[in-house]
Amino acid sequence: MGNLTIPSDLHFVKGLDPVADAFSGTVYSDIIEVMGEGICFLVYKGVGTTGTSTLTVEACDDVSASNSSAVVFWYKRVGTTDSGWTAATTSGFATTAGSSDMYLIAAPKDVFAST
Repeated sequence: MGNLTIPSDLHFVKGLDPVADAFSGTVYSDIIEVMGEGICFLVYKGVGTTGTSTLTVEACDDVSASNSSAVVFWYKRVGTTDSGWTAATTSGFATTAGSSDMYLIAAPKDVFAST
């Protein structure tokens, strides 16, 4: 992840609320302004034992997301054991079916530089 130090150099924000049917269909988080050395957010899957979702990170140049594009990022599944950081492509990654899962998503500021 280059010179990115977790967690001190990241701007932490909420990803999505862990509500019923949070991942039903296509869901977008709020637009997040990149501050510091990058962004980091937590996605918490609450109740549910089936189904997966594909998580992606997009860059945009305004608050309406009228000009957006997917960017590469890093993620880790947070549970009883540390999964370690995994690089994700612009296509994102599929979550694991199950409940009470958390995913930490991080993207350094340089991946947003072109938008």
